[in-house]
Amino acid sequence: MTRLDEDIRLHRDGSIDYAYYLQRGRVMRSEQAHRLFRKATVPAPRWSLRDLWAVFPRFAS
Repeated sequence: MTRLDEDIRLHRDGSIDYAYYLQRGRVMRSEQAHRLFRKATVPAPRWSLRDLWAVFPRFAS
């Protein structure tokens, strides 16, 4: 749905419901920030005992 497809939300006195649109914008920005942060983060490297054992002989000699 685009912005042109929906009616503007109004109060009973005919004024625009700004609180509704402010909250809606906050939610949309939060969702976008979460999506961008998920894409930007790199998972931490996982070390196994085999990887650590492969490094150990270098330190022992």
